[in-house]
Amino acid sequence: MELNEYQKGWRYLVWVGGVDDAFVHYQDALDSYNSWTKQGYDDVILSKLKEDDTEEIIINANYQEPRGDWKWKIKK
Repeated sequence: MELNEYQKGWRYLVWVGGVDDAFVHYQDALDSYNSWTKQGYDDVILSKLKEDDTEEIIINANYQEPRGDWKWKIKK
């Protein structure tokens, strides 16, 4: 059985345009994230790997909080 990223020792991923780079330490991942965003990339995500091989997004450069006046509209 092949080991997943977490089992290999990685704890964080930085995704840039759909390509990931793995890190053991949060600060290294955060430095990478900041470096990419400072270069003008906006498709950058920092996520934390979990033991079950899922990810929790910590920071998403593309994410914007919805405005207070924004509402879901359901078409009928």
